[in-house]
Amino acid sequence: MTPCKFFSQGRCTFGTNCKNSHEATALQSLSSSTASPRTERNLKYPVETPICHFFLNGVCKYGMACSFRHGTLPSQIAATGEPRGVNPTELSNQIAELPVSSLITQDLGGARVTFREGAEITSIKLASDFSAIQILGLSPNATPGFVEHLLSGLGFQVPEGSIYLKALGVDGATATVQVEDPNFAKRVIDNFTLPQGTKDNKISIKPMNRRGAIGAFANRLQLCTVTCYWYKPSRQAWLVYKSRQRAMDAKRILERQRLWERSLTCSIQTTSHGMTTTVMIENLDAQTKKQDIYSKLNQPQRPTRITMGDASYSLSDPEAASKIERILGKEGKLESFEWQVISGNSKIKATATYTERESAYKASLSLNGISLPILANTKMFVAPLISVKYNISSAIMLAIMPDIDQLRENIWQSGHVSLKLYPQTDPTKPFTTLRISGESIKHVAEAKAAMEELLKGAVLTDGNEALWDSWFLDSKSLAFLNELSRAHKLYIHRDARKCHLLLYGGDPESRKKVEQLLVEKVRTFQSLTHTISLTPEMLKAAMQGGMRRIKETFGTLATLSVLRNPKTITILGSLADLRQATTLLWEPSSSDIGTDGTEGNDCVVCWTEATEPMSASCGHVYCKECIANQASSASESDLPLKCYGQAGSCLRKFDLNELKRMLNFSDFENLLQASFDIYIRTHPKEFQHCPMPDCLQVYRTTADNSTFLCPTCLTSICTTCKVPFHDGMTCKGYEDLSSGGTEAFLKYKEENQVKDCPQCKVAIQKSHGCNHMQCTQCSTHICWFCMASFGTSGECYSHMKKLHSNIYAD
Repeated sequence: MTPCKFFSQGRCTFGTNCKNSHEATALQSLSSSTASPRTERNLKYPVETPICHFFLNGVCKYGMACSFRHGTLPSQIAATGEPRGVNPTELSNQIAELPVSSLITQDLGGARVTFREGAEITSIKLASDFSAIQILGLSPNATPGFVEHLLSGLGFQVPEGSIYLKALGVDGATATVQVEDPNFAKRVIDNFTLPQGTKDNKISIKPMNRRGAIGAFANRLQLCTVTCYWYKPSRQAWLVYKSRQRAMDAKRILERQRLWERSLTCSIQTTSHGMTTTVMIENLDAQTKKQDIYSKLNQPQRPTRITMGDASYSLSDPEAASKIERILGKEGKLESFEWQVISGNSKIKATATYTERESAYKASLSLNGISLPILANTKMFVAPLISVKYNISSAIMLAIMPDIDQLRENIWQSGHVSLKLYPQTDPTKPFTTLRISGESIKHVAEAKAAMEELLKGAVLTDGNEALWDSWFLDSKSLAFLNELSRAHKLYIHRDARKCHLLLYGGDPESRKKVEQLLVEKVRTFQSLTHTISLTPEMLKAAMQGGMRRIKETFGTLATLSVLRNPKTITILGSLADLRQATTLLWEPSSSDIGTDGTEGNDCVVCWTEATEPMSASCGHVYCKECIANQASSASESDLPLKCYGQAGSCLRKFDLNELKRMLNFSDFENLLQASFDIYIRTHPKEFQHCPMPDCLQVYRTTADNSTFLCPTCLTSICTTCKVPFHDGMTCKGYEDLSSGGTEAFLKYKEENQVKDCPQCKVAIQKSHGCNHMQCTQCSTHICWFCMASFGTSGECYSHMKKLHSNIYAD
């Protein structure tokens, strides 16, 4: 019977009903001592997060990026320590008991943020807090327990919940291991060696680059690769002619030819006695023979003799590539190295991927432009290769294709950044992959920002408000939007979660027409809607019985909104209905409505009968808009969000699930975002926002002069100084220099003859010439001897001759 691969991973949900075998299978294991641990002590990594029940059902879409544990339930582990099958009912009961409902995890600001009751933050995790490895070459029958044993032999106690296995069929399996330790991958790889006596074992370990953005874009930014060029061996040839005219003719013919896919560079040399003329050919392939040159010339242009020079170096292309690989490998551990001969060119191109971004950066700085003695001092050119990958909805891609084509042309012309599309061949996957890559981080960042601006789309508005109506939630609206999109050759995306419409592509005229049609559509729905803006007196009347009388008459056709100022009452009906509602508002009441919020159906915020009532777990009732208003206006002192029932004395924290139930999607998302923003703002010693304008990425501050590469705008940031990284300068030096007039800057001015303009005080440095200087800031003319200032150059020269006897320095 075929072994069950899901059982071997602790994920089979069929238990004894599974059609595949659950018998323990023999592992192709290493010896009992996998390696001699070289760590000073065994490192143990605890798992504190709950189990992911989506993983247990085999449907988690986040993989190792998931914030919950991917492991087996405790009751699935028998006394022997091996996973056992459980039936679906038992599994469902255990899943129901997991404490996942009390926590919610969101990806905000490039961080994974965990919230608890009242939208209070319990933890913020950045990709840079974690480290991951991939173990290759495992047996098809490998289990998480086997991987745990392998790592234990290396001195690392990693729980099975941090291990994710992927079966590759007959090709074996791979394992991804992620723990909250930035140095975990490096330590494991440094310690990994195959045991003595192991034969033909294909197990290998490589780090996984997880230091970019977290969540949906965790693996889209690649920064560990460099491109490398060097010249193939070449030789020269000298063609001797008795006639200068024939030599000139031969030169013209050869310069139009290609030999071994190379263009030829020719020059004329005349001997001192003038009896012969020589054509020198450069850039010949090392394998070029005399006969190859003769074959390119007609009989009249053939020389009297040809002299061939030696090849610039004797190594073959594979041998030279091997030497280059070793040179690159000295800068850091290489994950891959590939090379190819560029057709029609004298260069060889290689792409090297390091396991660490820092190694790629270091290689591009230290190796670019160096001469290689082993290749006859041929120069090698190394540059970083930065790439960003996107998976884009095919419908959106089709709509913005003209913009994509224009962007491709612009970014190549401005910074040699390439944009490549990978059309989707699988009809079940409705997206297209796009990749942006280049050697300049500045130009790639600009191209990335332009691409993401296209992908944002344009929010359709009516005035200052997003254009929306509840009709768009109806499935029938999709047919209308799709037809409108097709007719005008653009795409309208309905975002039901955020309650707005996004427009992609189309020419300006079509976009304007579509917006007009949609505005008219929404206004048609709203034509019977009338709004009463409430003055303070009207609001008091509404709270003291007016709103109750209106609700008794109009029911759900009347709503009170306290979400915005001024507060409003909305009536759905005719103008006569509006007049009747206004009359009911001011109608005298026999008794005031209580203001303690104790009546069962009264909102604890506005003290009227709750409109679209929402009941909290504690039993207190809110209007839908009142609870939305409380959530949207929450400040630091209001978090965690609490119930204000019983005249504000309840103060029970709202459970996250009830907040999700009581708030619409956008209000709930905004609450979490506001909580996150407040946390970052009130914990400046722990977290900071990227200093670049409009960039929302956060990073963790440090005291060790570390750098953080922002995965959003690709800016390098000093996590100590909290500014763009000051390459080549210590934090203390930067602090002194940036503060103006401090120790480092004063020392610099003294050592480099820098003085301040006597008028505008800008620093001026004199490099050469006479002692007449003119400030580029305020145009003042200055005597460098005594720093006197003048309105014209003539006045300055007269002063120097009179007081200092000359215009030059002593």
